[in-house]
Amino acid sequence: MKISFFLGRIHHAQKLLPVAVELQQNGAEIEIVIANNSINIDPTTEYLHTFGVNEFHHVNDYIDNRENIDEIAKSLGVDRSIFNHVPPFWVMSSIREASECLVGFDGYLDNSKPDAVFGLHENNFWVKILFYLAQQRGIKTYSLQEGIILEREEKDLGKYSIGTDYTDILFSWSEADKEFYSEPDKIVPAGPSHLDDWIDVSHNAMKFNPVALAIKNKLGIDSNKKVIVFAPPRLDLYKGDFQKALDLLIDWTRDRGIILLLSFHPFQGGIEQLKKVSDVYPHVVVRHDINGLEYILIANVLITQTSTIAIESLLLNTPVMEIDVDYFGLEQPLWRHGAANLLEGDDLDKITQVLRGKKVDPGGFILDRFPLADGRSAKRIVEHILND
Repeated sequence: MKISFFLGRIHHAQKLLPVAVELQQNGAEIEIVIANNSINIDPTTEYLHTFGVNEFHHVNDYIDNRENIDEIAKSLGVDRSIFNHVPPFWVMSSIREASECLVGFDGYLDNSKPDAVFGLHENNFWVKILFYLAQQRGIKTYSLQEGIILEREEKDLGKYSIGTDYTDILFSWSEADKEFYSEPDKIVPAGPSHLDDWIDVSHNAMKFNPVALAIKNKLGIDSNKKVIVFAPPRLDLYKGDFQKALDLLIDWTRDRGIILLLSFHPFQGGIEQLKKVSDVYPHVVVRHDINGLEYILIANVLITQTSTIAIESLLLNTPVMEIDVDYFGLEQPLWRHGAANLLEGDDLDKITQVLRGKKVDPGGFILDRFPLADGRSAKRIVEHILND
């Protein structure tokens, strides 16, 4: 069985490759197909080798007639009123990229003839186009639930109502997540496969201690220091005054000899300015990458707002606090389910209580909501695919 995996930005590889490796170990032939993006974010050919991937197919290798792309791009047309909301560069470059992908993916599928294609999700035009072309040929299409279900993403983006247009099977984190998708019959609960190895490490002291020490050493953090990880959502989605919360946490951790690790969302812009905080405060470590799971592992407590990393932390046995210093109100808060502590106002001493071991027990919520987060999610996905 030949299965093609599309890898776009670096988080695609992080989420998909555990499944690809498991499939390969069970006898499947795996091909990697990649594409460019117009602003050169996470160039695939630059990061793939760090995941041990040295062979791949580039969509541009299957474009044999550039005139076709010009004709497609011209035929699409543009309502110029869109320029009132989206800069012309984005509109034109996106049309060009989409046209290249339409031709390139078409050529790739004709040449490679995979039995199935796998993409992280079809809420980007790469995978939407690839899956459309695959289904035209009767090729199976598979995708994953990328993160926790957020009500705002359906309200603002229609993420779940259009998330299975050309997907045959989407592997979700839990049975409860099926209800959010417009085509629940296409949803197969499997668990968060990207956490399999991390769950194994976090639940095994013999494995956990050396791994956590290695991560601290890599970051230059004293192995004896306590670490608080502040992992806000993208700042345009942050509820309240982020700078006020950051200043409070910087002062509080400094006065107590605690390391504050700021882990910004991988899509956060303006990061160079944000990184300068560590020049002023030596106890602050600033990270902007996809290694959030490593930081969870060394955290004595993780502070965040509504985000996937909060659930990932609980699944990896790291206590979570939800911060709301402005009494702004958080959406879908975990503390209401007894799974996290609420850090409200400017009195941060509740952190001390958590550091001393006084924390909520998320066990009931986690077990009820994510019973498949047991380190065997990729195996379940592979079993379903091979028997589909």
